[in-house]
Amino acid sequence: AEAKEMKKREAEEMGDAMKSLENRTLDSKREMDILAALDEMKSMK
Repeated sequence: AEAKEMKKREAEEMGDAMKSLENRTLDSKREMDILAALDEMKSMK
């Protein structure tokens, strides 16, 4: 039973790691988009 619990917790931690990695990827993509938009605005002036 203990091994099953360990496996379950490992799977949950992996899921959390994937989720946080996904969030970080989305955040950095959003940052890149914002920077690109700012650059475009600057070059319009």
